Amino acid sequence: MPKLLVIEDESTVRETLVEILSLAGYETLAAANGEAGVELALAAPPDLIICDVAMPGLDGFGVLKRLQQVDKLADVPIIFLSGQADAKTIRLGMAQGADDFLTKPFSVPELLRVIKVRLDKRARRQSLLNKAIDELRLNITTALPHELRTAIMIIEGYTYLVLDDAQHIDPVQREMIESIQANAMRLRFMAEKYLWYLTTQMQVGRNSDRIMSDIGLLGANRARAVAERMHREDDLVSSLPMFNMFIQQDYFDKIIEEIVENAFKFSRPGTPVTISGCERPNSYTITVQNFGPEFTPEQIQQIGGFMQFNRQTYEQQGTGLGLVIARGLCDLAGGELKLASENGETTVTILLRVPRGQQ
Repeated sequence: MPKLLVIEDESTVRETLVEILSLAGYETLAAANGEAGVELALAAPPDLIICDVAMPGLDGFGVLKRLQQVDKLADVPIIFLSGQADAKTIRLGMAQGADDFLTKPFSVPELLRVIKVRLDKRARRQSLLNKAIDELRLNITTALPHELRTAIMIIEGYTYLVLDDAQHIDPVQREMIESIQANAMRLRFMAEKYLWYLTTQMQVGRNSDRIMSDIGLLGANRARAVAERMHREDDLVSSLPMFNMFIQQDYFDKIIEEIVENAFKFSRPGTPVTISGCERPNSYTITVQNFGPEFTPEQIQQIGGFMQFNRQTYEQQGTGLGLVIARGLCDLAGGELKLASENGETTVTILLRVPRGQQ
């Protein structure tokens, strides 16, 4: 329901306008003078303002000037009311930024028509602005990670070549190049993770990419690769029975990668990270468990992109996208992801359902 503000010093006119607009379905606020009207607009920004021109103290032109200095009110349409019908007053008001002018006395249909026209015009302008912002945001969020990844891979590739060719490189220089290489790899992983996040946010399912796979073997291989990358091979305990299912392999690989990586990040070296599977006639459940900081129910509810918990204690690097990506890809694959944390143990459960036609 659009909110209108009436600024009018004549009480009879003000009360009549409020009654008319309320009956027309508008939420209506009213002020008896210009100063009160500006304060009310600041406290509760309206969608449109109807303001008398000739008021003692701060007149209509003064109200308009004040409102134009406030960002959140600068685009609010203002309709001037005046008993003066001369063209000079109308031109002055329009030149200063008024959206319309009504000369007293005016009819109710005329008032409601002018209000509707101005509200519709503002809504169209806002819709076009939102569309332009959405297009810009989409272009930036889809193009930038690709461009970053390309540049990062070039840097990463050249550092490999330098290290391979320079057999007698100075130890300090080698350490600097290795640091560049490591941080380039970190940035590449971040860019790729963000692209996966976009996939889940844009809800792009790819049923045509489903192929028959042994998800027990896929899950075990991916978990082992993550453990090796994080130098935690001895901490991984894997028990995933064979189970064939039509699934997007890249989706499944990414789900396992993010969940297992999180388990290692939030557990100390030397403590086990267990990944196990349980098959059912029409589903397959994968459970990943680790010992580390507990998540409260409130934190679990707040899991979202770029949100990290206990960072001060566990100083993990990254963007906090891992669980969001895994959950989003589970949804796209027709599955479900749940997180539970109790008594120092965190458990992520992934339920994958057998697609129709395979059952």
